[in-house]
Amino acid sequence: MASAAQSAGDGIDVEHGPDGLLEEGPMIASVEDLASGTVSVMHGEREFTVTDHELARRIAQIVRAEA
Repeated sequence: MASAAQSAGDGIDVEHGPDGLLEEGPMIASVEDLASGTVSVMHGEREFTVTDHELARRIAQIVRAEA
């Protein structure tokens, strides 16, 4: 399957399939530091880190609600 790289908002290259959607497979997000908004994201064999306070806050809220 051919893919093209598209730049995400934080300058991260995200692999997309020919239909423009993110290729299938599990994605894992880990809040590394809630205060700084640091989130590690894993997809396939790739891992990258983003700083997104809103994403980190929302993940923390989900975890608290499920605890």
